[in-house]
Amino acid sequence: MENKDLTPMEFDSSNGLLLVNENGSIHKDSDIEGWLTDISKVDLEELDNYYKLQGIGLCEGGDVLDFGWWDKNGEYNKPDRLWRIEVFHNQEIKNSKVASIVDNSYEWINKNRLLHN
Repeated sequence: MENKDLTPMEFDSSNGLLLVNENGSIHKDSDIEGWLTDISKVDLEELDNYYKLQGIGLCEGGDVLDFGWWDKNGEYNKPDRLWRIEVFHNQEIKNSKVASIVDNSYEWINKNRLLHN
């Protein structure tokens, strides 16, 4: 049974505020426009995996470029690789390791998402 009282995670964008429920579904109170309206579900499992690869806790929100997502046609959209390499990583990790961590996250995506579509 889903707890309706949980506060959804917030993801910011120039196209609005995307509120995401704990199961990755889009919360009804999201204030979004543009490409964000095409999102059916956010891939929180992959996002948590990416955090784990970096040695940090589970995701609690962030930027809409942080995650992969499924559109309303069921197609998977990978997270932006350049964003992860240049911006979205644990700043305590040495730059020489960032690309390797991002590569590992994309291997996970290829194995667990893209081969199953």
